[in-house]
Amino acid sequence: MTVSRARRLIRAFRSCSRMCALVLALSLLVGTLGCADDEPCAPAECGPMLPEPTFPCEDGSIGGDTRRCLRDVASDSCGWELRECPPVRPCGGSADPAGVTCPAKFFCAFTLEAMCGSAGPGVCHVIPESDGCAFISSPVCGCDGITYDNGCEAGVAGVAVLHRGNC
Repeated sequence: MTVSRARRLIRAFRSCSRMCALVLALSLLVGTLGCADDEPCAPAECGPMLPEPTFPCEDGSIGGDTRRCLRDVASDSCGWELRECPPVRPCGGSADPAGVTCPAKFFCAFTLEAMCGSAGPGVCHVIPESDGCAFISSPVCGCDGITYDNGCEAGVAGVAVLHRGNC
């Protein structure tokens, strides 16, 4: 056992509950405790999970507690990852005169007041997964002139909403 592995084991035991200590002991026996730099760590190395909530970011991604146990290369220790929201990327409208598009898996979302870019810019927003939309019938008219069951369904199609109601 290396010195750094022994130090990690001691730190992990100090921050553990009884169940966590049992998992650490079993991990040590089967040899899965240590992990290389830049790799995920065994959850037992991070100790109890943080009670940090997740929160939606402006681009539609999730910030906060990712529930991933990762190694900090600088301190050679493991900890629970907390993700910050990425910066907002404007698109469309007068903010995007060159017609720059959003990256893959994103679409340009506008507020209703921006009227699909004719009255203001939008922001690049993550295209939602189709199975993540609620089965709610609240028709919206997309910027493509097609009526969608709801705003989420328009987003799945990569289309911003022009107004509520049918087109």
